[in-house]
Amino acid sequence: AYVVSPLPLIPSVGVLTLLFCLQWRIIFTFGMVPLVFFYPAHSSEVSMWYFGTVVAISLFNSFASCIVFTAGCSFYSRIADPAVGGTYLTLVTTLDNLGGMATATAVLYLIDLLTIESSEALSSFTSHWLGAPIVSINGFYIIVALCALLSFIVVPFIRNQVAFFNQTHDYDWQVKPAEKDRPTSSKEN
Repeated sequence: AYVVSPLPLIPSVGVLTLLFCLQWRIIFTFGMVPLVFFYPAHSSEVSMWYFGTVVAISLFNSFASCIVFTAGCSFYSRIADPAVGGTYLTLVTTLDNLGGMATATAVLYLIDLLTIESSEALSSFTSHWLGAPIVSINGFYIIVALCALLSFIVVPFIRNQVAFFNQTHDYDWQVKPAEKDRPTSSKEN
């Protein structure tokens, strides 16, 4: 009932939807920063508290991601042109998935690119005694800061786009709309 509502992309009372989940995913990203910083790098055991926190944040992030995906698929199915329905849905969902995977791959590449290790002499010393080189600049923190800044810039734009998409009539999304299907009123859904 919540997914097939006339406006699946906006938050409904009591329902977690696209914008709400996107905001919570951004907030929980900041929760991962201290977890990465305080990871027990020189210990062979990870405490149950630490492990439980990582699992809880990962589960919530996965849950929010599924809700965002479901809201997006609901929107795609609402606007799908009946003449090419399945093909259209497949195309739009594929582009959505490729966009998500491409950005995740780019972020992981940039983390590695922006990570700077200390000098060679210190690295060999630390790798012998500590098991890993000392990292003087960790690309993870740079990327988190850049992504956080970008999210504060992009989320208001997404909010406006979602409002625009929800006000757009389904007829306007069709590949070649037939005149008989044209709505009589622009307010009609």
